[in-house]
Amino acid sequence: MRVNLWYDDGRHIWGYFEDNKFRLWDENSKYIWGECISDRIQLWTDDNQYIWGNLENNEIKLWDEKENFIFGKIDK
Repeated sequence: MRVNLWYDDGRHIWGYFEDNKFRLWDENSKYIWGECISDRIQLWTDDNQYIWGNLENNEIKLWDEKENFIFGKIDK
């Protein structure tokens, strides 16, 4: 399933969610990967930043280590 996310400042993240695993990229081609267990999302970037949040009804709400808000959804 396709994923589209946006930082609250407009930056875009996109990628895929399959088998409870995320494979994502940001506008600078930074790779972001992680998983969803129950409704909790844990992601890591290729430069070791941690992103966490929740999944509810295909809606995603995340925060990074700098407390930036990231939101979006999974498109089926």
